[in-house]
Amino acid sequence: MKQIRIGVVGCGNISRSHMKSLAAFPERVRVVAVADVVQDRAEARAREFGVPSVCRDLGEMLEKHGAELDAVDLLTPHHLHYEELSRCLEAGKHVMMEKPICSNLDECRRLRVTLTRHPHLKVCVGYSWRFGFREVKQAIDAGRIGTVFCAEADYSHRVMTLNDWPGL
Repeated sequence: MKQIRIGVVGCGNISRSHMKSLAAFPERVRVVAVADVVQDRAEARAREFGVPSVCRDLGEMLEKHGAELDAVDLLTPHHLHYEELSRCLEAGKHVMMEKPICSNLDECRRLRVTLTRHPHLKVCVGYSWRFGFREVKQAIDAGRIGTVFCAEADYSHRVMTLNDWPGL
């Protein structure tokens, strides 16, 4: 089985969860490099997960490691998503990323054009539906979806108390 070589861009809080998940499959995934505009943060995450290379941003990562990367995990601020995703696709990289995929409808339309040029590439967007469980419960209680005989939900954040998430 081929090992997928990944670059992680953005070393904030969510990166620990992503990198723990990637580290759980060492025979299938190898993180080649991490990047963050805050150098200390990138270096700390690289040390924590034994990643051999630290870059300052996506551009440097693609320049230094583009030939060896299969995919990029984008964990950057929302306003950067469209440009970074487009850049990864143009570089021939599959992409995993946090939501939102774009910041506005115009970016979505332009992204659609970019995607048509690269139909072989995959884009996966991690989308949390945090408060949808309440809506599902209301639909069940109101009988809008028929008789429920099985349901499953998963929520991965470690909420210490209900005070951390008002309304739960």
